[in-house]
Amino acid sequence: MRGAIPALLVLLAAGCAGPSQFDAYVIPAGNGMTSKSQISICYSSALNAPEDIRALVAQDCEEPKLTVNERNLGVCPLATPSLATYTCARVNPDLLGQRAPMPLRPLKN
Repeated sequence: MRGAIPALLVLLAAGCAGPSQFDAYVIPAGNGMTSKSQISICYSSALNAPEDIRALVAQDCEEPKLTVNERNLGVCPLATPSLATYTCARVNPDLLGQRAPMPLRPLKN
């Protein structure tokens, strides 16, 4: 029992350290998977609420329109297996040319 408390503290500290594998993240536009007028998000439908996904998209996509929403383990990891792709009137230029999958602007649960 004495060893359980330090182990629990280590796990709690690791959880606060940064993005986890369960955080939703943006796949940047223009990376070969999406066009320069699209962004995609890998997320977990069990852990991420739809309104949180829409808020994450709104940060980088002007006038987002959902075009694809599917489970796609070819693109997304097992922890965040759902893929939502949005067409945008304009994409945040900071996202253009970045590589995917790379956690960008992780969504905190």
